[in-house]
Amino acid sequence: MDENSQMIKMDKKAITKLKEEVAVKLKQELLKEIDDRFKQELGNEQWIRRSEIMDIISSFMEMLCAEFDELLVSKVDHCLQKLRQKIALDSDEAIDIVNKWKQESQNNCKRKVINELCEQLTERERRSKDRWMKAIGNLKHYVVEMDDGYESESWEQDKFPIIEDLLNRFKNRLVIVFMKANDEVEDLLCSVHRRERFQMVEYLLPGLTRKNSITNVMGGNVRITFARSDLAYEFHVKPNEEVIIINYDFYTRTKTYMHRLRLAGFSGIPKGIVINLVEQSQLEYLGNIECHYDLVMEPLSEDISLFST
Repeated sequence: MDENSQMIKMDKKAITKLKEEVAVKLKQELLKEIDDRFKQELGNEQWIRRSEIMDIISSFMEMLCAEFDELLVSKVDHCLQKLRQKIALDSDEAIDIVNKWKQESQNNCKRKVINELCEQLTERERRSKDRWMKAIGNLKHYVVEMDDGYESESWEQDKFPIIEDLLNRFKNRLVIVFMKANDEVEDLLCSVHRRERFQMVEYLLPGLTRKNSITNVMGGNVRITFARSDLAYEFHVKPNEEVIIINYDFYTRTKTYMHRLRLAGFSGIPKGIVINLVEQSQLEYLGNIECHYDLVMEPLSEDISLFST
């Protein structure tokens, strides 16, 4: 091997190293810019469905394609200068090499950026989900069978601790409790009133009698709303309000119940969850609702399912 060939071989290694260094730098700059943009658009704690995440990634990467070339312009002259110094190439050959590398680097870098973003978002989503699941995991201790023959005291002994547990774990939340009958609402309200922790605020919706009223209970920064499940369509909440919905209704009405919630706009709440207190035999029925209403159902125990919207 003559001296010139040996020099070119060494120079190719130097070029490869240079390409790798520039690619790493570009990737870091892109990742930081994308991460900052995501924080601005989504917020650190926002919950969002995977399809929406991928749509944002796709549109954002398309927008970055033009910016990517501009980002490389400042690097091209530096690369050309290094190439001319290391190998006896004319300008056209040097430009061809850089352009070829630029295209390869752009494709590889974008692919790596997307992969890393997906990994970061998946990890963030997993941490959020774990936090919620841990917070409501103890609810299984309070689950009771749905039975028409229960006594009023059962609300005091078995069902109200669920709400109290939620209030202790979640701050600044709106809790909505749906039940299937007026007498259930009244029994639970009596239980709440005896604790003297909440200020009761009752109001009537237009066209409803006092018997059908929806009742609000305030406790610090937490508002609990008690209502019959067939009044679900009357509820309106702020777009970003965090909502916990507890459904004490029978599973056979869940399909209609979920439909009304979607009509009321609950499908647009990124931080809302629905807890259905049902028996194990009823979980299969609830699973059939998942696809039709575009919900995600995760079993937390034998008796509890989490619907995240």
